[in-house]
Amino acid sequence: MKLKREVISVNDFSKRITLLCDTCGNDLFEYDSKYEYEEMPDDAIMTCSDCGRTYTKAELLECNHLRIQANVDDVKDEIIDELQRSIKKLFK
Repeated sequence: MKLKREVISVNDFSKRITLLCDTCGNDLFEYDSKYEYEEMPDDAIMTCSDCGRTYTKAELLECNHLRIQANVDDVKDEIIDELQRSIKKLFK
């Protein structure tokens, strides 16, 4: 078993999103050590190291969908800002 804080990274304009247990708010989960998080199938079982609640990877992502969406929105804003700066530089 691995005990690891799960974080999603997005390439370019990367953000780290810490996934939290929906029951206790803990951010450490145990899961089969043959997987790295990115390689896990959606039905892989993850267990909160604090309260013991079990999730599939898909369930944990669903429980954190608002947190994930907020970070996606932030990245979109950063990309738009960067594009606007780049366009302004082109026309100087």
